Amino acid sequence: IAEEPELVAPTTAPEPLKYVATKGHEVDEKLAQVFNAIDPAVAANVQIRSCGGNTYEINNKHVTLLIKNNSLMVRVGGGFERLEIYLQHLTARHGHR
Repeated sequence: IAEEPELVAPTTAPEPLKYVATKGHEVDEKLAQVFNAIDPAVAANVQIRSCGGNTYEINNKHVTLLIKNNSLMVRVGGGFERLEIYLQHLTARHGHR
C-alpha cells in the first residue's frame, strides 16, 4: 500500500503591504518610504488613499501631510505628529496591535 504524501502548510509569511508613490510627488514618495518601513502588523491595519495634493484618507479619516525637518508630519488638531507615531496611535485606538 502506497503512502499518501503529507500536506504541509507553506512556511513563508505573506508579503507585507507596500505603498507605491506617485513619482515626482515629494510628500507621496516620503509617505511610501515611511509606510513601507513601519511594523507590518501596523501596516496591515492601515488603509491609505490619496485625495489629491497633500490630502490623504487614512482609515476613512481625511488628513493633511507635509514634510518638516525631513520628517513626514500629519496635521493633528492645532499641531503636527510624525506619521509613524500617528499610525501606531491610530491602530492602537481601534484595538489593532
